[in-house]
Amino acid sequence: MSSKRKRARSPAAKPAGAPAIASNSRSTLITFVVPALGLAIAAAWVFAAVVHFGFVDFDDPVMVTDNPHVTAGLSAANVAWAFTHFQAGYWIPAVWISYMLEISLFGVNAGALHATNVAIHIVNAILVFALLERTTGATVRSWLVAAVFAVHPLHVESVAWITERKDVLSTLFWLSALHVYVSWTRSRTAGRYAAILLLFIGGLMAKPMAVTLPATLLLLDIWPLRRITWSEASDWNTRWRDLWLLVREKIPFAAVSIIFSAVAVVTQQGAGAMNGWVPWYDRLGNAALGYVTYLFRTVWPTRLVLLYPYPAPHLVPALAAGIALLVATAAAVWIAPRRPYVLMGWLWYLLTLVPVIGFVQVGIQPTADRFTYVPLIGIAVLAVWSLADAVPDRRALQRSAVAAAAVVLAACAFVARAQAATWETTLGLWQHAIDVMPDNYLAQYQYGQLMLQQRRPDEAVKHLSLVVDALPDFADGHLSLGVALQQEDKRPEAIAELHTAIRLNPSAAEAHLALGMLLASSDQLDAAAPELAEAIRLDPDHAVEAQQNLGIVLALQNRPAEAIPHFQEAIRLSPDYEPARFNLAVALANTGRRLQAIDELDALLRLDPGHQDALNLLKSLRGGVH
Repeated sequence: MSSKRKRARSPAAKPAGAPAIASNSRSTLITFVVPALGLAIAAAWVFAAVVHFGFVDFDDPVMVTDNPHVTAGLSAANVAWAFTHFQAGYWIPAVWISYMLEISLFGVNAGALHATNVAIHIVNAILVFALLERTTGATVRSWLVAAVFAVHPLHVESVAWITERKDVLSTLFWLSALHVYVSWTRSRTAGRYAAILLLFIGGLMAKPMAVTLPATLLLLDIWPLRRITWSEASDWNTRWRDLWLLVREKIPFAAVSIIFSAVAVVTQQGAGAMNGWVPWYDRLGNAALGYVTYLFRTVWPTRLVLLYPYPAPHLVPALAAGIALLVATAAAVWIAPRRPYVLMGWLWYLLTLVPVIGFVQVGIQPTADRFTYVPLIGIAVLAVWSLADAVPDRRALQRSAVAAAAVVLAACAFVARAQAATWETTLGLWQHAIDVMPDNYLAQYQYGQLMLQQRRPDEAVKHLSLVVDALPDFADGHLSLGVALQQEDKRPEAIAELHTAIRLNPSAAEAHLALGMLLASSDQLDAAAPELAEAIRLDPDHAVEAQQNLGIVLALQNRPAEAIPHFQEAIRLSPDYEPARFNLAVALANTGRRLQAIDELDALLRLDPGHQDALNLLKSLRGGVH
């Protein structure tokens, strides 16, 4: 083949010992249906319990239960909202619509949402198996890779957490796009190319992490499709020329990735997730450590938790990790002519982690188990094919290798099933995190927050005190500790913690509100008024409590005319807020505006006909009207 295009499209000669490309005749009961059924059974066993779990009080409310557009179910208006609005720093209409569809069918049912996550994960595992089996013909190896994907403990977070529908759904689109791409390389039609692009966009509408899909298409070209000349006999000029031809095909996909990456950055900045409090050099070191950490968790998946704390900066481990990554990458390139799957698997791992590895800081966690959902496929390919090729062609040794693989998979499945059980309740989730990692102060903080919600201030103070002692510059920790101390009626200590929270983060409206309310209840009215006013200034669209309490402070200072606009604003923000209506009526009466006060009391009694204070005041006011 003399032309460049023909060379790029033709597979290179198969190295000795490599499996042949699978043909359609291989898709039989033995090579597909039975292995796929085995994957489904294994994954279903691992995640069987989660279909009985409820929502967890960590992102599930903002994603589902407290989102009125989602809980209202599927409708044209809600679909339009999904495509035109951002929520929690994301634009993920595919996820919102999937939730809406299920809620229309089953109501706001956590079990149904969990079951769908599990079902999608099972389909994803089968797609991994089918992709490798159809492109390599190596049924056993392909199944082992898919089995690792199906039952690995690192994937529990992506499946057992309703919020992480993002992971399983985006990967469903991603793997489907890879399958269509394989078909396109064999019959290059415009329809198939368009289908790949549409599936890619679908994945991006489920999770921005799918921006690396074009890179995985290129990696498939290296292996197993072998669309690039990578034999030991080929020179580097030929390899680079062939590589450019393959890159050129992906330019439209790269353009889409750039657009969606820009959207993701803007939305995360708008949500405050990219706060930049970790210096760039620490982020770079943590990224190198993150790659190594994920590998360690892959091999030894213990002490897995939802939130991992940022490690203290350590130059030497970060440099060692960076050097190790460079050496491993150089080794993968060197061995690629003989073992191209090593390069493909290693680069798959490196590249698909790039959006979440921490070069650009998003959120408060340096690593997260859910980030490995797609990258782990590359490591599994590298490991399974390398170990299989390392086993001599002797039946006894091969049987031993299969037995060893079965033991490893069984161990993974049992650990994953136990890890899935920690997601039964929010309390159990954070208790597990503290049990396995007592110095995880992010988990301690979340546990303390939960204790506050349950009105258990003694427990909240215990855990939140540990947090602020370890993280003295953590403003939210001081805020929550102040609220907990207030619940324990330790007002001086609570005021001190809230002042610290404001000093560390002056723009925290919630801290100004909490301090203002506490000062007002402590009869420090002059100090309370400016704090409440600042809370309103910082968060005018979510200031019902601040408006109500500032009105009360002004009324207690014998300034009812100044209090009236604040009660009115609280009512505008929340028309059914009864305390504001009653206080407005009192303020109107105290300024001689009795008829308006009566109107407010009538409105209040329509909301609550048995409101005794309103009835008494109304009787008094009507008795004085002539």
